[in-house]
Amino acid sequence: MARVTGADVVTLQTNVGELIGTLKYMSPEQLDADPSKINTTSDVYSLGVVLYELFAGTTPYHVSSSDLIQANHIIKMTPPRRLSSIKPKLRGDVETIVHKALEKEQQSRYQSAAELEADIQRFLRHEPIVARPPRLGYYIRKFVRRNRWQVAGIGGTAVALVAALVTFAMWRHAEGLGRANEIANTARLRAEADAYGAAIGSVEAAIQMNDSGGARKTLDFVRSQTPLWEWRHLDARVDQSFDTLLKIDTAITDLAVSPGRGLIAVLGSGERKIWLVESATGRVLVELEMDGLCAAVAFSPDGSLLAVASRTADERAWLLHLWRIDDRSQPVVVDSWESGQIAITDIAFHPTRPLLATSANDQTTRFWDLSDLNRVAARGRREPAATLLGHVEIVSAIAFSPDGSILASASFDYTVRLWDVEHSLSAGRGIELALLRGHQDYVTSVAFSPDGSRLASGDVDRTIRLWDVPRSLRQAERAGPADEALGIQLDVLHGHEAAVTTLAFDLTGTRLVSGGADQVLRVWEVAEDAAIPDIQRRQLWPAARRREIRSLRGHTMPVASVTVAPDGLIYSAARDGAVKRWLADAQDVPVLRGHFTSVNAVAFSPDGGLLATAGGTNDDSIILWDLDKCVPKSRLYVRYAEGVSDVVWAMSSAGRILVATTEPHRRTTTPRVIIWLVDADDRPILLAELAPRGTPERFASVAISPDGRRLA
Repeated sequence: MARVTGADVVTLQTNVGELIGTLKYMSPEQLDADPSKINTTSDVYSLGVVLYELFAGTTPYHVSSSDLIQANHIIKMTPPRRLSSIKPKLRGDVETIVHKALEKEQQSRYQSAAELEADIQRFLRHEPIVARPPRLGYYIRKFVRRNRWQVAGIGGTAVALVAALVTFAMWRHAEGLGRANEIANTARLRAEADAYGAAIGSVEAAIQMNDSGGARKTLDFVRSQTPLWEWRHLDARVDQSFDTLLKIDTAITDLAVSPGRGLIAVLGSGERKIWLVESATGRVLVELEMDGLCAAVAFSPDGSLLAVASRTADERAWLLHLWRIDDRSQPVVVDSWESGQIAITDIAFHPTRPLLATSANDQTTRFWDLSDLNRVAARGRREPAATLLGHVEIVSAIAFSPDGSILASASFDYTVRLWDVEHSLSAGRGIELALLRGHQDYVTSVAFSPDGSRLASGDVDRTIRLWDVPRSLRQAERAGPADEALGIQLDVLHGHEAAVTTLAFDLTGTRLVSGGADQVLRVWEVAEDAAIPDIQRRQLWPAARRREIRSLRGHTMPVASVTVAPDGLIYSAARDGAVKRWLADAQDVPVLRGHFTSVNAVAFSPDGGLLATAGGTNDDSIILWDLDKCVPKSRLYVRYAEGVSDVVWAMSSAGRILVATTEPHRRTTTPRVIIWLVDADDRPILLAELAPRGTPERFASVAISPDGRRLA
């Protein structure tokens, strides 16, 4: 597959520019399909992948389930995980040799397989190797390439300041005080303008990297100047949240939302209290005091109970508290007991029965029967109804399936386990249904889809895996004692630039929201029967579609928890101490998607409430968009293969008038001017179709005079 370097040798099978090869072994330059870039260093890269796989048991990048675009981004932009983080004994010369072969830049690799072999031989002979870890200059060059806009902004500011100093020196030698003042003032204005431009450029770069904190600091720095349009534009883009409900002075580590009662429970790092907040206004209703540091919170499905995990005052044990939440009185503790677990990590209520589940650092998950809660006063001790054992590392997160028959547990042992709730309760121990393997690092979060057919799990390696629950259960049921059932993966979602920390499906199950240590919320389309347009037949076909549709920035520290309410609002909390609400469809700069082919024209209605967009041939439609929600309100079709060339609005005594011209691509079809009245309910009503004599083959554009009397 490599490029042949001999001028007299020709291959008849592979054409120049074709992308041929196995993705996970391909070098960054091979993905560009540019023959001029491919040489012996490309082979060195592939050998480096093989060496990495031999030592680590896995390839540097996991792209087997990614499409070409995702794989291209991962291989070219993501650094491989250090070998020593997988096997510490490989730290040193072995790691240096392998990672030199895997350098992104060709000039930084071994220049031939012979050089690679020679360094390996030196290592085997216990001689000093040629490859050395990159020095400071190398890292500086890499930083400049990754952050060229910020560096350009800083450089521009520096140049502006130097220019001001030079001009000041010139002022010292200028003839006459008036001339000196003029030079100094001009230099000052130029320096201020250059500094402002550099700052604006660095803010845009920070926004592109979802660095809300850095962008906000720079904007605040230049706030003292008169804000121009670009400042106001960027200021609006830094935080895409709908609003900030709460801001406290400590990092938030957990969040629970009770939509039915309009309440939010907020847990702060290192705090001995829980904030109970009104979700509509962000007003703090009450602070629930605890004896020890709090670790996790959860509301019961009806919102009448709040479970809190905390340490005892002497920090020797872990307690579970149940608070009764009543609209007419203050919350009261109805029970409190020692869990017998070490460092509780998560709490979950069963969706239909009085049952509580807790996970902990001691590799256990426990069920607690609460059926006697209304009959027995607070007693300080409960025995677990079942203890689930199987994980060999911290159990980091748990979630019940919507029908309550399955509990999913995520662990730092790189696995997710599915447990039979009913049989576990009957046996008093965990009855495992399936073991899901595939994660390459600590699993941090799990979430079931509303119908229970899919499970999403997040990972420290920045990926989200989607699992087919029914098929995974069937696979595990059919597997014999010697078989290893790994679970059925539907897809692996790539996008986060740091660990995935929290997950939540929306009520429809077609969208998944994730939060990460990269401070960003990401919204994913995970539809199994998405509508895919068929241009030729002008209809929609159902097909699976899983993709990131937008990222939401606004937090300035890692996101700790995310929840999607039944009304579609997203609630999030982060270590920046903020609780925010988001609209799932909020976008940086909204993109309206609805036409099947090119868009020929756009026009705002006179009142600014609607936007009309004209689709070209094979789309043959006009879409009227609701600009507040950025969704279509109606679609107007013209004849097949007629196409719409232009649209324009006007006001009349009857209301808003929409006019369109067409550009048919069939000679048998006459171009038209079509006029609609758009009523107060935004419904288009056809008024007239004009096809004057001597009409050309197509109309290109249309305009209406300001008084609305003439049309050209």
